Amino acid sequence: MAAIKRFFEKRKLDVKFKRAGEGHRLDKDNSSTSPKHSQTSEERPARGSDLTQEQRMAADAAVARMNQPKAGMKLLMDLLLFLVEV
Repeated sequence: MAAIKRFFEKRKLDVKFKRAGEGHRLDKDNSSTSPKHSQTSEERPARGSDLTQEQRMAADAAVARMNQPKAGMKLLMDLLLFLVEV
C-alpha cells in the first residue's frame, strides 16, 4: 500500500516539475540567456512636467482632501477633550 502511495506522489511531483518549465542555476549569471526589459529615457514618460493644468488642480485637491482631518476624528477629539475637562 505504501509503495503505491509513494509511486503516485512521485508521479505528481514529476508532473509539477514538467509543468514548471526549464529551470536555471542561481549561482550562474543568466543575463545573457534572459534579456531584461529596461526602458530607455526616451520610452519612459516624464513625470510632473507633462501634467495639464486640470490634472495638476485635481492632484492638489486630492492632496488637500487627504490632509484634512476626518469628520469622525474631529468628533472623537472633541469628545476626548470634553472628557479630559470633566
